[in-house]
Amino acid sequence: MLSRRMRTHWILLALLLTCSAAAAETIVPREWLLIGAVNTRGRRPFNPDAIFQRYLLDRDAKPPVEGEKVEGEEGRADSWKSVIADESGQVKARARYAYTKVRSERAMVALARLPGGGSLFVNGDAFVGDIYGNHRVGVPVALRAGDNHIFVRGTRGSFRLELEPVAEGLVLAASDATLPDLVAGQDYAGEGSVVVVNASPRPVEAVLLTVEPPVTGGWDGAPEGLVPLGLR
Repeated sequence: MLSRRMRTHWILLALLLTCSAAAAETIVPREWLLIGAVNTRGRRPFNPDAIFQRYLLDRDAKPPVEGEKVEGEEGRADSWKSVIADESGQVKARARYAYTKVRSERAMVALARLPGGGSLFVNGDAFVGDIYGNHRVGVPVALRAGDNHIFVRGTRGSFRLELEPVAEGLVLAASDATLPDLVAGQDYAGEGSVVVVNASPRPVEAVLLTVEPPVTGGWDGAPEGLVPLGLR
């Protein structure tokens, strides 16, 4: 059963690991290039994407520059336009794609949060965004030393990108824990969960969470593996 003491211990442990993982100041890009849709999307097996083909299909492709024109399959075209986010980092403009460049002094892993954006591409690697702004934990991404080329695809109104550097290793995301409501003086027999993030470019073969003090009646937590830059 899950006691109040155990629940408190679990939360404090998760908060401790999350807070101690902070390795540097959070990065919030403000200088962006935006471009609208140049292809017509519809109910067909594969939708063409001239912007993806030009800048993301080849990892060695040159990044966009302001005023550069892209033309779609039916002659529809648009050009990249410069936009500056507000002081909070919010980009208050809709776009099919957005591009920014982030410079890092060293290689590191960061938790990327993208409320209002559908997909994120970091140096060619694709990650899920947070199109509906549900305040998710974020996804671990690898930043390299030097320039990092970042694309956002699909925005829903305004969007904001936040890159929170974390120490390499496992991180418990306390902000997204699923825990029961407990009643003072009553034991609880049930389930709880917390997101485990592998903030590392290397796989983790097995992760086994343990709870202290021990849970009455045993603990159901089979070892699980985590892919590089994965979460579970």
